[in-house]
Amino acid sequence: MRPPGGFTTDMFNYACDIDIYRTWARLVVLKEAGSRWERKYHCCYASRKSRYPYRNSHDQIMETYGDRMMQVESVPGVFSSALGDIGYIFRAPDLATIAGITEFIHAH
Repeated sequence: MRPPGGFTTDMFNYACDIDIYRTWARLVVLKEAGSRWERKYHCCYASRKSRYPYRNSHDQIMETYGDRMMQVESVPGVFSSALGDIGYIFRAPDLATIAGITEFIHAH
């Protein structure tokens, strides 16, 4: 068994302010069960494809929601058909904020 792929483990970390990689290593090496944690934030991955025109530029996204952004990644070509050309991982304590950020990123 292994941790999930893509950015999923990063999103676990950001949602709970934990280090899931350390937890996994302690489980594998020391056979210790996981640590206590609680989800503090909702975390979301939203991506864009360069072939589409978007209303808001990358700079506008960062200016408006930079304090919520945890990670912004340029996605390698082989994965971009599934994950987009650029991916934004962001968090907020409530789903309404997550929905608003997602709409801002995807607006055409």
